[in-house]
Amino acid sequence: MKIIGFNVCQTQKKSMKFSKFIYFVEGECEKHLISENNRLPNPYLKVGRVEVFNFLTKDISVRKIISIDKNSLVVIIFDTDINCDLKIIERNTKMLDKYKVNYIFILEDKNFEDEILNATDVKQLKDLFKSKSNSDFKKDFVKANNVFSTLNRHNFNIDKFWCYKNKNEYFKDFISQGGLIKIKQFSASKRTDKVLSAK
Repeated sequence: MKIIGFNVCQTQKKSMKFSKFIYFVEGECEKHLISENNRLPNPYLKVGRVEVFNFLTKDISVRKIISIDKNSLVVIIFDTDINCDLKIIERNTKMLDKYKVNYIFILEDKNFEDEILNATDVKQLKDLFKSKSNSDFKKDFVKANNVFSTLNRHNFNIDKFWCYKNKNEYFKDFISQGGLIKIKQFSASKRTDKVLSAK
């Protein structure tokens, strides 16, 4: 199987402006991060709808595909710390291609927890939210408000987040394109990352 993971280059001009972004993420931590990003006055990532949908283990339905606007970019985010049957993601990719859906992959460096460690100065996950243990990190993360304020107190660097370099041979045929959803920002020291009040 050969998946390039970036069919936008094949079907559209690289400079195309997408009207919507749709995130399919593996877990609740990724969903919460993107939801918090969506509420920032100056977001780090392209604002978009986010849904927990594991592209590696669950078949995508035609109903879900046809609900995607043609000018949308689907961003598929998943862990790389397990070796799984790639037949499902191959089927899903073929379905997206069949319906001419624009999509990219973002492969996490092992998992979400490792991405946080890579992009901040914390040595242990429990230090981020003063969790009782590292195993409590996920639970505390999804409950947290103003996530990016906390991340910035630990020198969060968006350039070090979601920048996977195909370290796992199992996913060698995938291209990770995290840079395409990142927004250039001023330095973290000058940011005010309190979320906007919900309307």
